Amino acid sequence: MMDSPLSKLPPEVLPRFWSKITVTPHCWDWQAKSRIGDYGVFTVRAGVQRLAHRLSYEIHYGEAPPGRMVVRHRCDNPLCVNPDHLELGTHADNMRDKVRRGRQSRGEASPAAKLTEAQVREIRSAPHGTGRALARRLGISNTQFSKIKNGHAWQHVA
Repeated sequence: MMDSPLSKLPPEVLPRFWSKITVTPHCWDWQAKSRIGDYGVFTVRAGVQRLAHRLSYEIHYGEAPPGRMVVRHRCDNPLCVNPDHLELGTHADNMRDKVRRGRQSRGEASPAAKLTEAQVREIRSAPHGTGRALARRLGISNTQFSKIKNGHAWQHVA
């Protein structure tokens, strides 16, 4: 059994924590401060902030084992602190969930995208032998051009 972090928290923390939650039939939604990615943030004491869902997990199940474990949301709601919706996993597990649930930005929706879908179609229809010039014009490497042309990149574009 994991050790409970409750003994490490000042006594006034738990009532303050619970006052920031709205319980719905499904999720327990965090109503206070949040950060990038919409994860709730709770100030335990001056200068010490915790992710609200991680603190909820630890209140209910104990501290996560040491290592690179994250607290994941089964409900896909980053503001949820319902312990029944939280589970431990690795960052890789979390990324697989993201892709499986369709939250992975891809193509033009990705902030890192250098091409449009129309340009990808242009690459795919380009005649053999014109790759270097087209890659240079589009500002991509020959390797990236080849990956797109052969269907190994931008697979979602027909």
